[in-house]
Amino acid sequence: MEDAIPSGLDPPLLRSPLYSADAMVLLAPHLIDSITGSFPAEAWDWQSTPLSSWTPGPSDDRKPKPSSHTVETNLLSDPNDGKRGHAVLEILTTERTYYQELGIIKNVCRQRLVEREILGKIAIQQIFAGMDDLYALHTSFLARLEETVSVDQWSPTHSSIGLIFLEFKEEMKKRYTTYINNHQSSSKTMGEEEAKNPEFRKFLHDLTKSSETKRTELKDFLVRPMQRMTKYPLLLKELAKRTPEFHPDATNIANAWDAMSDLAAFINEKMRTANMQTALFAAYESTLNCPPTFISAKRSCVMDIDAVDRRGNTHHLYLCSDLIMISVHVAEKTSLLNAFGSKRTDQPQQYRFIRWIDLQELVFEEMGNDWVRFTVSERRSPHSVSTPNHPSVVEFKIDGAAPGSQRREFVRALQSEMKSVQQAAVVRLNNEAAAAAQPSN
Repeated sequence: MEDAIPSGLDPPLLRSPLYSADAMVLLAPHLIDSITGSFPAEAWDWQSTPLSSWTPGPSDDRKPKPSSHTVETNLLSDPNDGKRGHAVLEILTTERTYYQELGIIKNVCRQRLVEREILGKIAIQQIFAGMDDLYALHTSFLARLEETVSVDQWSPTHSSIGLIFLEFKEEMKKRYTTYINNHQSSSKTMGEEEAKNPEFRKFLHDLTKSSETKRTELKDFLVRPMQRMTKYPLLLKELAKRTPEFHPDATNIANAWDAMSDLAAFINEKMRTANMQTALFAAYESTLNCPPTFISAKRSCVMDIDAVDRRGNTHHLYLCSDLIMISVHVAEKTSLLNAFGSKRTDQPQQYRFIRWIDLQELVFEEMGNDWVRFTVSERRSPHSVSTPNHPSVVEFKIDGAAPGSQRREFVRALQSEMKSVQQAAVVRLNNEAAAAAQPSN
C-alpha cells in the first residue's frame, strides 16, 4: 500500500486520512488500518483540489513562526504616540463592520431576493440602486487602510491615515451623491412592494429573525451609508486630538476632517431636501382634491401636524416652505380616478383639501393652551398662493400624543420658514427695483 502512495505531493492536496493533522484521526490507528486495507490504491483521491481548511501539522517545517504582533497589538503598543493608535484602530474596526454590513446587503439580502424571484428585476434594481458602487468603493478604501496598518507597514511616527481619506474624497462624494439621489425612490419601491407582495413581507420579517443579518431590518441596512458618512468627521476629529502637531499626518488629518465634514453636511442637506420632497408627494397623494400645482420643484414639505378647530373638527396642517395647507380628516377611505380614468385604490385619501395660506400674508399668534391663530393679511402679494374666499382668521388647537412639544416644534419651524420667505421677498423686491432703475435702450 505504501508503494502506491504518490510521493512529493504538496500536503494541501492530500485527501488521505493518513496525512491528516487532525488529532482524532491520529488517535484511531486501527480504524485507519481497516480503511486503508479496504480500498485499492487507485481509489484514493490524490489529485484533489487544495483544501482551504488545511493547516500544517506539527512536524511541517513551513508552519508559520509564532508571533505576538498583530495589527491590534501593533497599533496599541507604542507608549509614546499619545494613544494615536487607539483612534486609528477605531477607524479600522468600524470600517470593517461597515464593510461587512454592505456585504450583507449585497450578498445576502439582494442575492436571496434574486435567487428566490420574490421581486422583479426592476424593483430589485431600484431598491439597491448604487449599492454595487459603494461596495466597490469601500473594498478599495478598506484595503488601503488594512495595508497602511499592517504589521509590516505601520509606523506610529510616519504612517498617514488622513492621506487615505484625501485620496478617496472625490470618489466618495460621487458615489454617495448617486446613492442618496436614489434612496427616496428605493424607499418608495420597497414600501409599494411590501404593501402588495406577501412573500416580500415575509422575507423582510425573516431578515429580522436571522443571525446572518444581525436581526436587522432591510430599511435600517439601507440607511447605513448615510450614517457612516456622518461618522467620519467624528473619527477624524478624535484622531486629530491624539496626533502630535509635528506628526507628518497632522496636516493630512486636518484637511481630511474638512473634506469629510463638508461631505457630511452636503449629504445631510441632500437627505433633508429629498425627505421634504418625498413628504410633499405624500401630502398630495393623501389629500383629496389637492390642487396639482401643490407639486413644485421650488416647494418642500417641512412638517405636518394634527389640529382641531373651535367646533371640534379634526384637521391636518402641512407646513411647507412657502405656505400652510389646511385639510380636514375624511370619514372613510376614498378611491379616486387616476390620470387614465380608472379607480385608484392603492393610496387611501386620509384628508380633504380646504385651503392654502401664503406665508407672506400670514400673521401668526400663540394663544395659550396649545391654541394658535392664523390671520391672513388683507394685502395680497402679486405672487400670492392663498386660496381666496375663505375666512381671514382661523384658530386651531394642536392635537396629538404630546401637544405641547409638538406645538413648540411646529412654532419653531413655522417662524423659521416665515423668516426665510420674508428675506426672499426682500431680495426679490430689491432685484425688481434694480431692474427698473436700469436705463432702457
